[in-house]
Amino acid sequence: MQGGLESLVTPDAALVGAILVAASAAFAPITIVLVRRLYPWRQVVFARWGFSHVALVAVLFVGAQILGASLLAPAGAGPLAGLALNALAFAFAGVFVCALARKRDPDGVRSLGFWRGRNLRAVGVGWVAYGLSWPGLMGLMFAWPWLVERYGGGFEPQQLADLFRGFAGAELAAAVALGTLVQPFLEELLFRGFLQPLLVQNFREIGGIALTSALFAAMHGLDHFLPIFGLSMVLGAVMLRTQRLSAAFAIHALHNASQIALLLFLPFPAPAPGFVR
Repeated sequence: MQGGLESLVTPDAALVGAILVAASAAFAPITIVLVRRLYPWRQVVFARWGFSHVALVAVLFVGAQILGASLLAPAGAGPLAGLALNALAFAFAGVFVCALARKRDPDGVRSLGFWRGRNLRAVGVGWVAYGLSWPGLMGLMFAWPWLVERYGGGFEPQQLADLFRGFAGAELAAAVALGTLVQPFLEELLFRGFLQPLLVQNFREIGGIALTSALFAAMHGLDHFLPIFGLSMVLGAVMLRTQRLSAAFAIHALHNASQIALLLFLPFPAPAPGFVR
């Protein structure tokens, strides 16, 4: 462990985290009622694709990453190129998803969350839900590092902090844009717009959101699993209520922006940024 990071992986930090999570959980019913009052409309969306299409998207994504890595490795590309490569792999999968929706759904890409109307309202409701859930999400960030260390894992987020602190000027601006705008949009398109409706359809609302969140968190690795799972549950619930991809994207972008700010300006790395694996 390095410097201030040691203070994050302690029983005291985990206890503070547990208290924040418990308080947020106790307040959750009020948050749900408030969101329903602020956004009283309910729209049911049926996925016109199946699990075979999800598997194909996953193969395309992994294949794009492997191909990109094989092209970048001989050139000795830097970390910014790696971030861009990851975004390009998501974009490739996203284009396929949009084409699939246009072909199989009468509503086309709108079925992925690109509905007209109420988008500003949905974004506002999303930020309210995120703000009210924020103490609990912070609690997970404090508790998770200790749990990982306690049960035999190795919590090492320092490389992410070093990555962003190593950028400057145009490279930093590009990395921030990728982390706060490009990556959140593409991830929400694939997970909340494409995957979640299918899982909700097959495993009901809570089960579908939880399964989507588990897959989303697993993609980000063990160091970030539980905090990202909590964030994803908020994203999934807001998406289910509003059916507006703009709402989920707005939450995700705000979350990533706050985590990048912590990485850049605090003397120790934030425990779970949740946008880079």
